[in-house]
Amino acid sequence: MVGEGGCDPEYFLYRMGPGEARDYVEGMNRRKRQDWERTRATMGLVYKVLTGETLDMPFPWDEREDFLPTAEEAEALRRKAKEMERVLNEQRKTGDE
Repeated sequence: MVGEGGCDPEYFLYRMGPGEARDYVEGMNRRKRQDWERTRATMGLVYKVLTGETLDMPFPWDEREDFLPTAEEAEALRRKAKEMERVLNEQRKTGDE
């Protein structure tokens, strides 16, 4: 993360939390994705010319892009969001008084 990602070593070692580190790594991986997609397209073309077959070269993000929550999951998320909104509004009201 420090060398390739350009993160300040002091920040990485002493201030960055685990969640932020995970997000930082995911961001770094996202930047490399275009290069990987170009490589897959090139290799797919070369493989097709040499063998006449289609190359199946899946990447981890192929599965994740197709992820959509089910209707039940979406409804549960809506309920949680409404509950969180209610709690935050109540906290704001009690803090204003």
